Amino acid sequence: MRRVLSILIILSLCVPGLIAAGVGCSKSDSKLHEKTDFTPPRANIAVSGDLVTGGVVRLDGRGSADDRGFWDTGIREWRWDVYGDDVADGTGPVLDWTWDRPGTYMVNLVVTDWGGVASPAESVMVTIGPSDTQWPGVGRDFHHTGFVDSALTVSDNSTVWVSDNVGFYQGTTLAVAASMVFVTCNNGSWSGITALQLGSGDVVWQAALDNIGYWESRASCAYHDGCLYVATYTNLVKLDAATGTMLDIYDFEELLVNSDLMIAEGKVFLGSFEFMGNGFFAAVDASDFTLLWKKEYPGLNCNAVPAYDAGVLYVGTAPSFGSPENAAMMALDAETGDEIWKKDSPNGFSYYAPMTVHGDFVYGATFSFNEGDNTTVTKRNKTDGTLEWVRGCGSASSPPAVTDDLVVIAGGSHGPTDGRTTCYDLDGNSEWDEPGTGSWTCQPVVFGSCVFTSDFYYDSINWVGWNTTFHCLDIASGTKLWSHDGCGGSPSVVVVGGAVYIIVGSHDGQIYCFGG
Repeated sequence: MRRVLSILIILSLCVPGLIAAGVGCSKSDSKLHEKTDFTPPRANIAVSGDLVTGGVVRLDGRGSADDRGFWDTGIREWRWDVYGDDVADGTGPVLDWTWDRPGTYMVNLVVTDWGGVASPAESVMVTIGPSDTQWPGVGRDFHHTGFVDSALTVSDNSTVWVSDNVGFYQGTTLAVAASMVFVTCNNGSWSGITALQLGSGDVVWQAALDNIGYWESRASCAYHDGCLYVATYTNLVKLDAATGTMLDIYDFEELLVNSDLMIAEGKVFLGSFEFMGNGFFAAVDASDFTLLWKKEYPGLNCNAVPAYDAGVLYVGTAPSFGSPENAAMMALDAETGDEIWKKDSPNGFSYYAPMTVHGDFVYGATFSFNEGDNTTVTKRNKTDGTLEWVRGCGSASSPPAVTDDLVVIAGGSHGPTDGRTTCYDLDGNSEWDEPGTGSWTCQPVVFGSCVFTSDFYYDSINWVGWNTTFHCLDIASGTKLWSHDGCGGSPSVVVVGGAVYIIVGSHDGQIYCFGG
C-alpha cells in the first residue's frame, strides 16, 4: 500500500503545472514533458444561428481538443475575437453574438490547455446579411438571392400607400432601410434621390444629382451604415441617409452607366458600361472614398454589379459594340481585383445581369438584343467555375432569385416581346414557366410561398410609353394569385413589426406599397 501511495505522489509531482514550476522530476521526466505538455491544443469553431443584423449567432468552440500529446490536460480557456482585430470579445466554450451591421467578419478562437499552452488561432469568415427590416440594394443581400423566408402572406393587391410622382426611374431597385425608402429619380427636368417614409410614402428629403438616367442609366442606390451610395454618369456619390446631405464624391472620369453597387468588407464594389469602349471593375473605400483597385477589361462592358461571398466577387461581362471579346462569368479576389477564374458564356449571350450566389454555386442570367425570349441561365461551381447546367429563360439584365430549392428568373427583352418568369429546381429541372409575367429589368422576389414579378411594354423605337403590371405568383405552380396594373419592376420586400411592405415603382413616377 505504501508503494502505491509513493507512486501516486511521484506522478502528482510530475503533472504539467508542477513540471513548469520545476518541482521534483528527473531529467527523463522533463524530456517526457517537453514531448507532451507543449503540444498545442486544437481550436475548432462551429457557426449556427440567424446570420442577419440583429440576429443571434452561436459560435461554438466545444469541438476544440487537446488530444495530440501523451500527457494532455484538456482545454482551460476559450478566447474569442469576433472582429478579427486581436481584441478579446468573449470567453467560454460557446459565445452567442449579435452584429449590428451587414458584413463579413473574421472570427478567431484561441484555446489554452491546463498546462498554459495556447493553440494557433482558428479563423472562420462569418457573413452577416441584412435583416428582414432592410432591403439595402439590388438582390437584398451580398449574394443577390432575392429571397425572404417568411410564413406571412399577402392575399390581394390592396395598397398600403401610393406616393406622389417623385420621378421614379423605371428599372432601378428601391433601397429600404432605417424606416425609409430610397428612390432613384429622373422626371425629365430633375434627377436625384428621394427618401420616403416607409410607413406612409411621404417625402422625407430630396437630393439633386446630375446625370441620373444618362444613356438610359438604371443605376440603383445602395444603403450601408447610415449612408447612401449611388453611381451617376462618371461619379460615385455618398450621401447622409438621414438628410440627403452630400458627404463625398469620387470621379472616375469614365462612364458608370447602369452600375449598381455592392458594399462589403467596408468597400464599395462597382463596374462600368462603355458602349464602344473599355469597361472596368473597381473597389473604393466606403469610409474615405479612396480608390483601392481598378481592373480594366478592353472591349467589354462590366456593368453587372458584383455578388460577394467570403472574400470573392462574382461578376459578368458583355462585349462592347463591335468587340471580338467573349462574354464571361468571372470570380475576382475582393481584396485585389485579381482574377481567380474566368469562363466564357456557353452560348455567347451577354452577362449584363448581376450574379446570384447560393451554397457552393453561382447563377447568372444572360441577355441578348436579338434573342429576347430565348436566352439562358447558367449554374457554375463557385470555387473553380465548373459548368453544372444551362437552361432557357427570357433575356434578363437582373439576377435570378435563388432559394434552398428553386431558381426563379424574370426575362423578356425591351419592345413588344412576351416577357416570362421561369422556375427550375436546383438540379435544373423545369418547375414552371409563366408567360406575360416577366421583364429584363425585374429581379423576381421569393417571399414565403409567393413570387413577386413584373412585366412591361414600351416603344423600343422611341424609348417611351412604359406600361407595367405587378404580379404575385404561387411559388409551387407559377399561377397568378393577383396582379396590379400601372406599377412594376424589381420589388423590395421588408417585414417590420409583423407587417409586410412590398415596394415597387411605376412608369408614372410613383411608388406603390402593398402588404400590411
